Amino acid sequence: MKATASPPLGAALVRLSLAAVTVLAFHVAILQGAVSWAVAIVFCSLALAVGAQALRAGRRRSSLALLAILLLAIAASASWWQVEEARAALILPPLIGYLLTSAFFAYSLLPGQKPVIVRMCHVTQGEILPQGLEPYARALTWGWAILPAVLALASVLALALFGLEAWSWVCNVINPLVFAAFFLGEHPYRAWRLPHVGKPSILRTLGVMLDSASWQRSS
Repeated sequence: MKATASPPLGAALVRLSLAAVTVLAFHVAILQGAVSWAVAIVFCSLALAVGAQALRAGRRRSSLALLAILLLAIAASASWWQVEEARAALILPPLIGYLLTSAFFAYSLLPGQKPVIVRMCHVTQGEILPQGLEPYARALTWGWAILPAVLALASVLALALFGLEAWSWVCNVINPLVFAAFFLGEHPYRAWRLPHVGKPSILRTLGVMLDSASWQRSS
């Protein structure tokens, strides 16, 4: 396997920007006490994500389109929900997202599987990795398996101890900043730890992460 060309970053940056705006709107709605609007925002964003995936899917297109319609219907009904139902609808999607992310990385560390970050390194570096990069990538995969689980626990504790607004600050502001700091900080650390590999590109890594074709080629 040869190193692949850098995937286009425009679509990836648009997706990240839309996600950031959605999270900000979600957080503001909670702080304003507009719980039904917050529910509508989160389920509309999920519907858009599923709908976009349906446009790229093959045999699963009909199923994904139906799921997107169902999510939109849930968003439209948000104003009729009871307070406790709305709280659960706010809390569960991010929590499930954290745990699925953790499980995704953790599963790749099982025997017989290739760690996620190792696969990414094969996309950027080719079939033969520079010395020391594979064990580093395996350790980094462990980091990405543990971090979302820790952040999920932090958000649950914030909710239990301080309430919904504190949960929103942790889940929608602090946790994304921790993710960003971990992602951005790892690159200069890798350049210092493995200088012979070369300076890693943050944009290149981001492009590979968000390009599904790259993941398929690296499997």
